[in-house]
Amino acid sequence: MKDKICFLYILFIVLNHTVFAADEAISITILAAELNARALAHHGNRVWVGTRDGLYTQQTTSLSSFKKIKPYSVNELSAVNDSLLVAHNGGVAVLQEGEWKNYLIGSSYAVTLVANELIVARESSLLFIDLKSSASRSEAVPAVESVYLSSLPRQLCRAKSSLWIGTEFGLHCRLDNGSWRYYRSEVRTQELTGRSAHTYATEGLCGNRIKRLRASQNRILVSTNSGLTSIDKEWQLARRSEECLAIDEGDVAVKYCYGNASLPSNDVRDACFIKGYVAVGTKSGLVLLNSDLKDKKLVNGLPDGEINCLCPALGNHLFVGTKGGLALVLFNS
Repeated sequence: MKDKICFLYILFIVLNHTVFAADEAISITILAAELNARALAHHGNRVWVGTRDGLYTQQTTSLSSFKKIKPYSVNELSAVNDSLLVAHNGGVAVLQEGEWKNYLIGSSYAVTLVANELIVARESSLLFIDLKSSASRSEAVPAVESVYLSSLPRQLCRAKSSLWIGTEFGLHCRLDNGSWRYYRSEVRTQELTGRSAHTYATEGLCGNRIKRLRASQNRILVSTNSGLTSIDKEWQLARRSEECLAIDEGDVAVKYCYGNASLPSNDVRDACFIKGYVAVGTKSGLVLLNSDLKDKKLVNGLPDGEINCLCPALGNHLFVGTKGGLALVLFNS
């Protein structure tokens, strides 16, 4: 009898596609096991899913029913103000007030919107497009070292009156006055508590290959191939541990989080703020860190441990794109 009750309970969970994480304050719902999301965005009270074979969105009648809207091979999605921006292999698509507008400009890796101007990351430059006149201009991202023919922009983020550009070789910051700043990983080795550990120069990042940029709460989260970097103006000088190093650059403070002691994998695919946590999606799992990027909670019950992208929405919803499908992590009151 006891075994039968246990079986029925497990069957109830499976049929409702809901798995509860170890933390009772979090519940997980599997939304679409067939969607291998490359990018996510929340726009118009619906989640949008970008995959290699198309752009999908939720049907209004069902949370877990998705419909293919466009045949784009999507590289990145952004929801800016009242617009949905889609960067894909053929160009950029913009959804505003229910109407689509397409810019067939070739492969685009990321896109953002400032006032009425689209900013698009292309193969080796930025393209600025005026939405009203469709006039465009191109601007190269400066190559800091002559060995690189171009800086290959892959991610865009508008914050602190500056445009942040994540590339294959580091992080650029384009200030409003037209000048540039550059951040790059400079790995050194020193002894911490009697053991060897990596630390980074003040201009450095955890890794030079930028996977994603997110700006929120006066901070910029930089996901890299070698860990997570947080940039803001709040951190105090020199807090160190095996997992984290905080340093002060004067006008910008940078905090690094690296190493398996803090993350399931150093390959960080995405990170965002949600309900007082920093959610970090890695190649080997999703963790919730506190604001100091130290104490962690591992989130169990996702369709797959390999995280591709994250999308916070509605204050307590976190959509998680994994290699094995799309899930919703709900932070209960």
